[in-house]
Amino acid sequence: MSKTEWKIVQKDNFFIGVCITTRGVFGNTVPYRTRVTVEEKIAKYFPESKVVANYDNESYNGLVEETAEIIYQRWIGKDYLVQNQLPLDYRGYSKKQVQVLKTCTSVPFGTTLSYGELAAKSGFEGAARFAGTCMAKTRFPILIPCHRITRANSLGKYGDDPHMKKVLLEREGIDVINLFRKTRKIISPL
Repeated sequence: MSKTEWKIVQKDNFFIGVCITTRGVFGNTVPYRTRVTVEEKIAKYFPESKVVANYDNESYNGLVEETAEIIYQRWIGKDYLVQNQLPLDYRGYSKKQVQVLKTCTSVPFGTTLSYGELAAKSGFEGAARFAGTCMAKTRFPILIPCHRITRANSLGKYGDDPHMKKVLLEREGIDVINLFRKTRKIISPL
């Protein structure tokens, strides 16, 4: 992808990076405690990008603020509903990947799906690994609630922080400890 410009927004004690293009939100970071960490993440994953104080286009700045607010509210565990669907710039994704990402946005607060269930709901039965790869490569963490998608028998990974998925799900009221426990039937030997 060509050079993009990112703006870093502070929400309470957190910093969030957001990138806007003419098509909408191009990407975002999760909230971090320091601005430097956000700058490092942007440099790592988008090396051709730069951080700007403000966009020349004032409507971009408004979309950045709205996006950061949604991310922050979800980060702290609020069921933050979006009245109008944010425009997302899916350039760089295949049609199948976009379908999986869009399906993920419909997973309700406080619920989870497995990668296989997400794949099936997206129209790709049996493509759990593909759905997992889509979640791993999303440029829209939290905005697209990829943390709500798990492996069939465990949480799976979440970016650079293996514990963050657990934290985010617990903030949504999910009992992570019992999430994968199945009721076992005891069969009598008679």
